[in-house]
Amino acid sequence: MNASIVIPTRNRPGDLRRCLAAIARQGTDREYEVVVVDDGSSPPVDPSAASGTRVLRLDGRGIGMARNAGLHAASGDVVVFADDDVEPDPGWLEALLSFLDRHPGDVGVEGPVWSPPYDPLRARSVEVSSPGTYRGCNVAYRREVLERIGGHSPDVPRQGEDLDLGLRALELGPIGWEPGMRVTHRPRSLSFRDLAARSKDAPMEVALLRRHRHRPYFARTRRVPAY
Repeated sequence: MNASIVIPTRNRPGDLRRCLAAIARQGTDREYEVVVVDDGSSPPVDPSAASGTRVLRLDGRGIGMARNAGLHAASGDVVVFADDDVEPDPGWLEALLSFLDRHPGDVGVEGPVWSPPYDPLRARSVEVSSPGTYRGCNVAYRREVLERIGGHSPDVPRQGEDLDLGLRALELGPIGWEPGMRVTHRPRSLSFRDLAARSKDAPMEVALLRRHRHRPYFARTRRVPAY
């Protein structure tokens, strides 16, 4: 089993360098490729600076469509989604592929996201310690499953793409949890634009609830996890 690691990015050259350096330190003999999808960075990502990767160039279509472009370009049996601002542990890739080897009925697998301490009033980060969020910064799916469900939907509001994709994938089988599939997400200072974007979360939650009300997930959680 081999993998394609898809990383969407936009105007974060420093973060992208750290992410790619962490991926280069993976302790695995598996074959894998890295596909960086530059969604309108200015200046564009320099392919020579992203050594050993394929770089695709888009024009600012959004993270869901950037991940779809990476999916279409992927050749691996497993498509692994990671964001440019995470740093995977050295055992990350081997852990997720070994999990899928052991659980052939699972359509995908997710793992924990750890963050150093931060002030949520002044910074933003991502923390995941239990299954069921399907965050796009640390989740993998069998490529055939993503192709069957059509990848990310263009009709889902911002910040809801990951959960929507996971819920649609669950229709085909379970998504596992692998503690060894860990990444670190570095806190980022909040700008005024970031604070304003938080006001869009409520419409996103309503849209997802309407879209997936019939699914057992919502009977279990009764709400959309905060993104």
